[in-house]
Amino acid sequence: MDYVRLCKGLETSGKLVPYADLYNHIDSGSLHDWYRSIYVYSEEQYKDFQKSGSVAGVTDVKTQSLIWDFDDKTNVEQARQDTVELISRLATHFPIDAIQVAFSGFKGFSVEVNTDTWITPAQFKGITMKLAEGLKTTDPKIVNASRVLRIPNTRHPETGLYKLPLTV
Repeated sequence: MDYVRLCKGLETSGKLVPYADLYNHIDSGSLHDWYRSIYVYSEEQYKDFQKSGSVAGVTDVKTQSLIWDFDDKTNVEQARQDTVELISRLATHFPIDAIQVAFSGFKGFSVEVNTDTWITPAQFKGITMKLAEGLKTTDPKIVNASRVLRIPNTRHPETGLYKLPLTV
């Protein structure tokens, strides 16, 4: 079974929950910010997490998603323009309906493409950084193997605004 890390806020290590069951673990109508890991964890990694309470140092993970984060605290319009440019680049490789975009509720946008292929952190970094090459507001920290991202329709902890899915 594959597991994903689910965090209620960023103050905790969260918990590993079955990937297919992720949304059943989020409080309905919650006013909290919720995050999920980009990568999935194996049964063995789940057992290690149960003992240690942490995924620190775990790098042999996998994902089927390509994800980008565009942020600019002083110029959200630049983040929007970079998002539009990335979507244009992605449209030459993926069907447009496979591309998911969202406003973060604060300083930028996220873009996600789900694939049928399992991707390692090294492959993830290579693909995402190459496709975002030259885009000023790309957040390079997204490639970290333990990185979490806010789940759509959950609140931003500072602004109180929601991460809102957008149409391409």
